[in-house]
Amino acid sequence: VQGSSDQSKLNDIGLSTLYLEAHFGGALDKYFGWEARFNADLLGTNELGPTGTAAVMDMILKFEPVDEFHIWAGRLLVPSDRSNFSGPFYMSPWNSPGVYGGTFVGPRTGPTGRDDGAVVWGNILEGKGKYFLGVFNLENSKQRPLYSGRVNIALLGTEPGFWGNSTYYGGKDIVAIGGGFQYEKDGSG
Repeated sequence: VQGSSDQSKLNDIGLSTLYLEAHFGGALDKYFGWEARFNADLLGTNELGPTGTAAVMDMILKFEPVDEFHIWAGRLLVPSDRSNFSGPFYMSPWNSPGVYGGTFVGPRTGPTGRDDGAVVWGNILEGKGKYFLGVFNLENSKQRPLYSGRVNIALLGTEPGFWGNSTYYGGKDIVAIGGGFQYEKDGSG
């Protein structure tokens, strides 16, 4: 809601982007589950491609015997830095960190921070710690595997679970230290 000719007035309504996400998930039994997320850009353009594009964002099979040890495989988030775990909708800035003038500078990932692979992860230290170790590029035999991981320790508060937030807007107090790595033999620097 902003004036198209005079932006100091609130006298016009416009919609330049209509981005939708559909999330589904369930349990197959006590230890096995699944999660699927789809996204679509119905008006403007974004990293999905031209107007009207829809894509699979996540398609995950889960093995979760205990909180300290999970195996997720399929198309999923590449463990790297905190901003990638947060995604564009769970952080304060409007644009994801690492995007400068339309060019991404940061951890290697596929569209929307995802890629095809598998991740071993777990919550440790009663939810104060998390570890992630993943391998990606498994669908392309001409490409070498990408190893990606992260360790996170919360000094104040807890942040259990795979997904993350960069801010809780006062809902939680968090002070955390984390580090990540990525390695691919003969990969780019």
